[in-house]
Amino acid sequence: SKNDCVDFSNGKYEIKSIDVNTCGDKGISIGEKSKVFFEKMKILHSNIGVASKDGSITKINDIKIDKTENCLAAYNKKNEFDGGMINIETLKCTNFNNKLLVDELSLINIKNSMVEWVID
Repeated sequence: SKNDCVDFSNGKYEIKSIDVNTCGDKGISIGEKSKVFFEKMKILHSNIGVASKDGSITKINDIKIDKTENCLAAYNKKNEFDGGMINIETLKCTNFNNKLLVDELSLINIKNSMVEWVID
């Protein structure tokens, strides 16, 4: 995809397993007051691994992200909404430039994190 691989908007979703590869912008984009739960997630080659924005709440049990510019992002994009929230039980992010991008209206919580900076 030259843009977002998967985009969730204005709803409630529960995903058991998702695997995305080679996303031009975001691997997973969650917006407009969505509530999303992911059991397992794997993201490879994207600008942003997971973005939660505009009043959305994203919960992830186990996530592996590799070869991204930014592992996670939570922010406000549209004025009529609040920021985004990401809650993660276990994160493994490798080969990235920025672990987290968070604005003043948003929050990212990570219980267990393993990050590796690897230069190709």
